[in-house]
Amino acid sequence: MYKTTPEQFKTETSLAKKGFRFSSWIPFEPDGNNQPVKGTEHLGTMVMEKRVTRFSTEYREVEPDGSIN
Repeated sequence: MYKTTPEQFKTETSLAKKGFRFSSWIPFEPDGNNQPVKGTEHLGTMVMEKRVTRFSTEYREVEPDGSIN
């Protein structure tokens, strides 16, 4: 299981104020089989989602350093 870093928590809080909610985790640095690389097993990229209209959803990926993709 992945652990939230303090930087991710701050970014998650700011995105929650904008209407985003937590969706899932993906590996931070995946290898060819989409498994975490050695040494980064506890780090994950947090996926946040926001329903914009009935037919569209926005996604944001929050990296362990707090940056948004």
